[in-house]
Amino acid sequence: MELELLTDNHQRSRRLKRDRRVKPSLFHFNLKSLHGRRAHPRRVMERYYYRGRIGYFADVYQREIGLLSVLLVMLSCVDAFMTLRVLQLGAIEINPLMDGLIKGNIESFVGLKVALTIFSVLLFVRYSNFRIVGGIKVINIMRAACVGYGALVIYELVLFQYLISI
Repeated sequence: MELELLTDNHQRSRRLKRDRRVKPSLFHFNLKSLHGRRAHPRRVMERYYYRGRIGYFADVYQREIGLLSVLLVMLSCVDAFMTLRVLQLGAIEINPLMDGLIKGNIESFVGLKVALTIFSVLLFVRYSNFRIVGGIKVINIMRAACVGYGALVIYELVLFQYLISI
């Protein structure tokens, strides 16, 4: 009987402490996350209220999230390459930030362009189970970004063909 009371008090005292999982870490990407187990929240309490939108953080992501992430980074690299090629043929860069980087140092242009894309993709992956910007799912934003980047690369290919034929 006395042992039961001690165990009961121990459980009660553990529950009075602040929960260590109150705030998720932004930098959760590590080797353990490659073999995570949580694809959905276990409890309703684990859904986070983030700027008016409810979502949850997971250890395991959908396969589509990984494919879209790789595709976005690859399209960014192709876009940087094609931008440099069409600029060599006489086109002009409309974006003043990128134009300044290209005129200053081509390596910094490519590095910044790819780094910004990778950072954005990491944020997309991290918040992939949230709804943002008026309730739109983050995965839908990633899909739209892939379509937009794909259209941009096709435009650059057409522009490249046109500038070669002149």
